[in-house]
Amino acid sequence: FRRRLRAFKPGWWFGKPAGISPIDCARRGWAGAAPDLVVCRCCGERLSVVRSGDIWLVNGVALPEAAGSAAGGPSVIPGETHLVEGHSPFCPWRSHEASCLDLGWASESAILQATERRLRRLRRGFASPGAAVPVVLAAPSCDGNGDHAEEAEDPCEELALAGWEYVARRGGSDANRLDIIRCVYCLRVVASQCFAHRVVGGDEARRDQDGQPLPKVARQAPLPPRP
Repeated sequence: FRRRLRAFKPGWWFGKPAGISPIDCARRGWAGAAPDLVVCRCCGERLSVVRSGDIWLVNGVALPEAAGSAAGGPSVIPGETHLVEGHSPFCPWRSHEASCLDLGWASESAILQATERRLRRLRRGFASPGAAVPVVLAAPSCDGNGDHAEEAEDPCEELALAGWEYVARRGGSDANRLDIIRCVYCLRVVASQCFAHRVVGGDEARRDQDGQPLPKVARQAPLPPRP
């Protein structure tokens, strides 16, 4: 799934109709091959999705508007039909769908280890001076007494639980610095400076490789000047 999703380069698959986003395509076995073009590496079929005026064309055929079912059930998204029927008749992707958020395959220990690994990366990445730590709101309480959400005490822990990990730091000076984080489920990559954030500085940046504060060191008095 991730390999197919990474095949969609920026600008190749932008502003497409509902139901055929890069995530939807990767779930149905399609990978980005070129601008406005996806390919199935199992059966070799291709789908070209382009816009002609006000109409979307899928392999030259007009994509109909989304419509609700006659029985009043959920609406039918035409793009999803093309992702299924676009495969060859005997392609396994016609009857198979990969879920990017299904963690049922992983054990509880594997999920815990992956979360702890993301947490360590986030703490290390946001430990240096000038890092922009996103302001994250804590989950609301279940008793219903809280009138508004409060800021989380440990934003790195909240981000790790939600699937985010620290990727890299871009830019040289602190003024041009960008702290890049990525969602391990949908592979969305964003800079933390795009959100409300706090800039790390002073003693806040003194942390070890696991993100824990370093012990304070007693300040040494300067030596008296020589006579």
